[in-house]
Amino acid sequence: MNFTSIPQAKDYHNVFHITEKNEGFRYFEDLELHTIELNKFSSNANEGLSDIVAKVKTSLDMWSAFLTRNDLLKADSLPRELDDVNLKKAITVLEVMNFSDEERDFYEDHLKWLRIETNSLKKMKAEGKAEGLVEGKAEGLVEGKAEGLVEGKAEGKAEEKIEIARNLLAQNIDITNISLATGLSIVEIEKLKS
Repeated sequence: MNFTSIPQAKDYHNVFHITEKNEGFRYFEDLELHTIELNKFSSNANEGLSDIVAKVKTSLDMWSAFLTRNDLLKADSLPRELDDVNLKKAITVLEVMNFSDEERDFYEDHLKWLRIETNSLKKMKAEGKAEGLVEGKAEGLVEGKAEGLVEGKAEGKAEEKIEIARNLLAQNIDITNISLATGLSIVEIEKLKS
């Protein structure tokens, strides 16, 4: 609350429980009513950052400081008592919310550009991995030829047949036709399918 609702309480944070009127025992152990009166935390508009920081002992105090005196807080220069990742994020969000229309347009355009760049880099990285895989297979075949290994050629041809079969399966081509085109048996092709 941004007003005083419990004038007899000095603390800005109060906790209430439901108790039986005559006996005084709690009815619900897990039920509490918390009140936070922000004006009791900081009602002085001339209060400086050091005065606010002196009050911060708990995370509730930290967030109360943010809610009452965020005008004094800068995400890149927070005192040790307020140096919290979530608080920095909240300050940044608040700053963006307070942008003028022109500043907000510039900010959103910059975010779009960053997203495009990130997606482009991800795509290039994925393509680079694919190219590296193809080059690696090609290098293996060249080395096999250079060393005169017949086994290398046979493996390369087998891998090529399997790759062709996978591509044809992806296009929903009949297994019999795939067998005729690749020379692989129907059993081998069914294994690729699963």
